[in-house]
Amino acid sequence: MFNSVEPLKLTPQQARIIQYMEPGSTLTNVVAMTVLQVGSLSRRITELRRLGFIIKDRMDQGHDGRSFKKYDLDQDAAQPAWTLDKEQP
Repeated sequence: MFNSVEPLKLTPQQARIIQYMEPGSTLTNVVAMTVLQVGSLSRRITELRRLGFIIKDRMDQGHDGRSFKKYDLDQDAAQPAWTLDKEQP
């Protein structure tokens, strides 16, 4: 249970990441850059984890043999309530 009565205020990039992952979707750096317009996914994931979101990650391998990281919200864990910080650009 989270101690905060007020929902967390997320930046627009943080909110796009959570909205993308909430229905159980997995997020990669390529999708973050091309679809969500998020340039530094690992930094945003670190920020979200510090805010209390339970985000899992794992390494995967593409068709070309290159490794990359995938992120997803832990669907079994309670996640904090949040809202978009309207003061952020």
